[in-house]
Amino acid sequence: MDSHVLLTVGILSAIGFCSCQNEFLLNGPLNGAVGGSVEFTLINPPSALPDGITWRFREMPIFTSIEEAVLPNVVYDGRTIVNKSTASLKLRDLSQDDTGQYTVEITISGVVSRGITSLTVFERISGAAITITGGHPIVGERVNLTCDAQGSIITREWRKDGNPLHGDNIDELNRTVSISPVKKEDKGYYTCQVSNLVSSETASKRLNVKCECLFWTVPSYYTCIKLG
Repeated sequence: MDSHVLLTVGILSAIGFCSCQNEFLLNGPLNGAVGGSVEFTLINPPSALPDGITWRFREMPIFTSIEEAVLPNVVYDGRTIVNKSTASLKLRDLSQDDTGQYTVEITISGVVSRGITSLTVFERISGAAITITGGHPIVGERVNLTCDAQGSIITREWRKDGNPLHGDNIDELNRTVSISPVKKEDKGYYTCQVSNLVSSETASKRLNVKCECLFWTVPSYYTCIKLG
């Protein structure tokens, strides 16, 4: 084969001479909430009206149009809206099963171009609460403050009296603060913000620290030793 032909083939191979290499740029990666919606848009939309548009989820077609004909996937009936001028896709009524890779293939004058993006769907955070376990908040004892919530939890951030709370007494998941031994200065207002990429919620709890009791006289009454 002529050396010039070989050189030309090599150059075309190097720059990806294929009509379906990722020539369109899609927004994303996107994040969505269960029950919500997202819109996949092209950062560089087609310069001419597409002859055909195909959107896929994990290689499964979810919408196809060929000129005037539209072939939607019945599984997605009522959940997709496609703008046939810009090729954007709006996906509604999200579930966590919609998490994954999305591709679009656009045909203009017989040339097929492709774009890829991804979506992660989270459950919204709800019901955040702090519970106190492990004992009574008495000086010298041990207590645990545990922060939990419903939903897809990514981060938990603790504060005490408005100040960030850090240290070895917080477990690696930031779920539980262990106080041992309890000191007078541990009393205060504790908050925990639970978050993911689409929602957050803050729980609060006041820790009232008591001194150690010498004896009980009547219910709910006690005498305390002198603290230093």
